[in-house]
Amino acid sequence: MVIDGRPGIACPVTCRALGVQLKPASGVDGLEGDEHPFVLCTFWLVSAYAWLRRRDEAGALMDTVLRLSGPLGLCAEELEAGGEMLGKLPQVFSQLDLVIAALDLEDSLREGGCS
Repeated sequence: MVIDGRPGIACPVTCRALGVQLKPASGVDGLEGDEHPFVLCTFWLVSAYAWLRRRDEAGALMDTVLRLSGPLGLCAEELEAGGEMLGKLPQVFSQLDLVIAALDLEDSLREGGCS
């Protein structure tokens, strides 16, 4: 993912439950069947927003994913378009990137307050 500060950076990594689409503009990704976005990529986006000082977007996306993760805060491997967690649960890489994204967001908020 190339971070250039434009609003369109989110499209390849998240899904309809988070307000953007998964498929490329052409609608063809070269894979058979439906694939769902990886939760850890959504946390990468939270971190990217935090680094870009887009704190409100980072916080809103983090809140959305945490709300979808359920009462124990466990994240699966993938996120279905309707918001259901799919695949391995808990997914260690998703959990690790949840912590990293939370720390990135916290650092960003400490540096400059809410945008």
